[in-house]
Amino acid sequence: MTNRRAKTSALQRYGAASAFESAVVVACAELAPTESTRDAYLSDFFKHWLPFCRMYEVDPQHPAATKGTVIAWIEWMKKRGDAPKSRARGLSALSSIYRQLRRSDEVDRNPFSVDEGPKRGTALPLEPTPVASPEVIRKLLATCDESELGMRDTALIRILWATGARRASVIGMTFERLRKESAGYIARLIGKGQKEIPVLIRGKAADALTKWLAVLKDGKLSSGPIW
Repeated sequence: MTNRRAKTSALQRYGAASAFESAVVVACAELAPTESTRDAYLSDFFKHWLPFCRMYEVDPQHPAATKGTVIAWIEWMKKRGDAPKSRARGLSALSSIYRQLRRSDEVDRNPFSVDEGPKRGTALPLEPTPVASPEVIRKLLATCDESELGMRDTALIRILWATGARRASVIGMTFERLRKESAGYIARLIGKGQKEIPVLIRGKAADALTKWLAVLKDGKLSSGPIW
């Protein structure tokens, strides 16, 4: 009876508006034996994770994969001024919540858990996978002039280099899936399996993108493909 009252109280306090959010409340009640611990779990979901999902159109029941989404959430918390300890606690809490939700078949994966990532049956390489070196990127950028096409190519090269995103995903960028932020942009790229992945674009890549967007604006273009 006490557990049922706790669930009812939590549902009212956090205003769970969907069946999935109600399932989260139930999962937290099953995870945490004490009210204070249960409230901490619920707070991390309803006050930290859910607002991010709503702002960036991430489905919390079927979060698009991934490492990119989780990293974007961490960056979002940093911008809000959340302390490192709070961010670490949030990651741990969300991993526990989604693990419990998976046990009850409410979700099909836990995006916060390394357990559902690549299998570790073989040893990881001692050296990182070779990619374009900074010197190669400098030479590529040196071929780009200040023409419109040069500004476009500069933005493409810098975004590919800065984000490590797949070429097809970057080429598929659209105005509708790009959001301006104080520190740059968040692009919702389409990855393998048509999964949407939030990617942060900052620094020189964001500056180059801003210049290219200005070119498009001058051409009266503000919707559809960016490239």
